[in-house]
Amino acid sequence: FVQIKQSVNSGYMENIEADLVDDGYLPCEGWSPDYFTTFDIECIMSQFKHSEERVYHNLATIATLSSDKCQRGFTRRDETFESSVVMVSEMVEYLLDVRDKLRHLVPDCIRQGIDFYTHRLKTKLSMTKSLTEDNNEEKRASFHELAHFRKKLKYLQSFLRLNVYSWYGETYDVPVVYPMLAFAFWGRLGERAEGINIIKRGAGYMLLEAMGISFRDFKNYTAPM
Repeated sequence: FVQIKQSVNSGYMENIEADLVDDGYLPCEGWSPDYFTTFDIECIMSQFKHSEERVYHNLATIATLSSDKCQRGFTRRDETFESSVVMVSEMVEYLLDVRDKLRHLVPDCIRQGIDFYTHRLKTKLSMTKSLTEDNNEEKRASFHELAHFRKKLKYLQSFLRLNVYSWYGETYDVPVVYPMLAFAFWGRLGERAEGINIIKRGAGYMLLEAMGISFRDFKNYTAPM
């Protein structure tokens, strides 16, 4: 029996939270809105039309529960694929409303930070003043500084995203609803479908997110119990 421990040693380890607190764009280190949603699906076993021996998991209902104890259920109207797309689309519409509710809870300082670092990345200006003859002129940001801006921006933007968790979602829930979710997201994003982010592992989906909604497996994105 061999134990292996992996560690990272570096002379410079960035503490993004501390930097953002110092910059005034985060209330405190470890701050979180503590707002999320969970979902669970129920399926019926249906037979394939051309094979009586083979069956598949046919999505029937979806239930959601948010951290503020709001519950919502969705039921398909018939056994057609179109009805399952309608049901999942209704769930996505509901989750978009929940996402907007979450964003109202985010402090103004975080939004200000998002605007600030977005502007810095767009203009590529440094945080420090130039020491040339033209005093008080801002100089161009270095590659390292721009990378630091991106990390801070991505961190702040994560607070505007609604995390939707499911138990064993990677191997069951998300793969079952994925075809309908794809229709729902692509129908809204159209040519902007590159905004859909997917992380696969084998036949499962570790992550599926778009439009500020992130479907995740509870076990992959939370601390050990």
